[in-house]
Amino acid sequence: MKRTIKTFLAMALAVLFVMPFAACSEKIVKLKINLSVYNVTDKANEEVTLTFKLYEHLADVGVNKVEELVKGGTYNNLPFYVQNKYKNLTTSSQIMLGAYKLENGKLVQNEMPTISEAEFLKNGTMGSNLTNDKGAIGLWRDWDGSKSYTESGYSLTNATMFITTTANASFNGNFCLLGHYEEGAEILDNLVSLFGGDTYY
Repeated sequence: MKRTIKTFLAMALAVLFVMPFAACSEKIVKLKINLSVYNVTDKANEEVTLTFKLYEHLADVGVNKVEELVKGGTYNNLPFYVQNKYKNLTTSSQIMLGAYKLENGKLVQNEMPTISEAEFLKNGTMGSNLTNDKGAIGLWRDWDGSKSYTESGYSLTNATMFITTTANASFNGNFCLLGHYEEGAEILDNLVSLFGGDTYY
């Protein structure tokens, strides 16, 4: 159902818990992001949840840092946004959370901690070895604007998270991928649809 959305507030009062799978040496942290979606037509909030599996045994530095920041409230009340649209570009293959916050109804820069040892191939480790398919969740990074992200900035990962909305194989090995959504595919599809309009957050 199409909704007219003013804003998405991602309240990462997230529930994280470790699910060890001894038989296959897996250690999974479950991340739940509770979203309050405001419907300007009905003038009411709808509470929905996206659930992700984060693979600590594959990307322990990245996952442990995210777990620490979630527990400290770093992501609380931050909006999801489409970075490319906010920068007046036409497309985006990910929804972002972290690098911007809302002040007086406007998006402003939000400083996020760096994670220099985040695991991905171009940063010197195989890392999670996950592919950047729809529903993957990872950590963003900065790079030299005069170059491609495949050529620089490997140690400039920060705690801004991204959720992939369209598979982008060029990200494989160039960003730290932490895991994949477990529940909430329809919520992700709805967010993608809503971001297709003029709203960028």
